[in-house]
Amino acid sequence: MKLLFILFLALFSNSAFTQTLKNSDDNFINLTNEIKGDQKTSNDVKNDKKIDKKSDNETKKIEPVMIGKLEIPSLGSIGVETSLNKKKGLNLWSNFTANDAIKYLNLLPNKISSRSYQRFLNEVYASTSEPPKGNSDEISKFLETRLVKLALNGQTDYLIKIISQLPDSPKWERWKKWYVIHHFLVKDDTNACLKISNTIKNYDSIFWKKANLLCLILQRNLSEANFIYDVMRSQNLLDDTFETLIDKILNEKQLEKFQF
Repeated sequence: MKLLFILFLALFSNSAFTQTLKNSDDNFINLTNEIKGDQKTSNDVKNDKKIDKKSDNETKKIEPVMIGKLEIPSLGSIGVETSLNKKKGLNLWSNFTANDAIKYLNLLPNKISSRSYQRFLNEVYASTSEPPKGNSDEISKFLETRLVKLALNGQTDYLIKIISQLPDSPKWERWKKWYVIHHFLVKDDTNACLKISNTIKNYDSIFWKKANLLCLILQRNLSEANFIYDVMRSQNLLDDTFETLIDKILNEKQLEKFQF
């Protein structure tokens, strides 16, 4: 199992783990639940509890509304149906321009101490809605901003559902890479490999070819894995570490030692 774990690291280290949010759109998102900042005093904790309790009571007083259906589902309407939709419907963003929505989203703090307020903000980022007004680039930036906010708050479940709705285009490739890596790391090879098989034809980056080769090995399709491995090696598509590990598994008959 140690060798297989090293193989995962060799596959993904150049794709995700060394990249941060501060760089260009080509960078990957580092998902963490780490909260930075000064420790709160006991009075701060008490005040937060009062705010949480007040927020919960106010929430209970809100009458639910009929959610209805989106008029024309689009990139700007991608999201998840949440309890916020049950309270406010589908017009969360339709009265805004995309640029204004982005501005207001960026004004919101990335981390807050109140769990109730943080839960509310996560639903704001994740909820489906009639899209704001704007051109395609502005709408894309609006959706990207929501995804980044969810990533900064470690909202894995929301991210998985939203990424599953994204189109196959270069703009969204890094999010699809994250989707694959996440499912591999939680040992959900089935969903990871399904996403790879449905996505690989739409992208040219080496990540998808290496991930597909890994899936063939995990699925014990060794004849095809050997063929693709030989082709990739002949084209110098494999880094030394990944090539050595694959060769050890396929050509030194080490596969039977692994429990997948």
